[in-house]
Amino acid sequence: VVLDPLYSSRSVLSKETWEKFEGPFSKRIADAVRDEGGLVVVHNCGGGVYFDAVIKWISPIAISHAYPAFDCTTWEEHADRWGREVVTIGYSDPANISFLLRPEEVIEDCRKQLETFKNVGHGFILSTGCEFPPNGNLLNARAMVEAAKIYGSN
Repeated sequence: VVLDPLYSSRSVLSKETWEKFEGPFSKRIADAVRDEGGLVVVHNCGGGVYFDAVIKWISPIAISHAYPAFDCTTWEEHADRWGREVVTIGYSDPANISFLLRPEEVIEDCRKQLETFKNVGHGFILSTGCEFPPNGNLLNARAMVEAAKIYGSN
């Protein structure tokens, strides 16, 4: 089950406010999912997700996101800091992937992401950082799959 605690990012609320108002309720939902045998994943495409607070309250197996965590300025720093804690899902920019890049540029962008996260321990799932737009270029979606086949590993 995917929980979307968008407010758990600095682009919406302070960490303290999120932990006070949404953290405990998110935990109850996540615990209920796990009690029934489900897995919990978080999606948050806000800027600067509070990874520490999200892991503390929700304890997801993976976090889907569009930007580095609140305490990181680069993807390399993010991979080093959080890649050993939780699976990262993302982080291709939906606008670039869907509309602006050519398929060969998408493959190169994805290669860089896979290289950044190749040795992080918990793993990386190549995806867009948010939805793939319904009118996006499907050749570029296919290019993401090709990049995963060429440069990814299980």
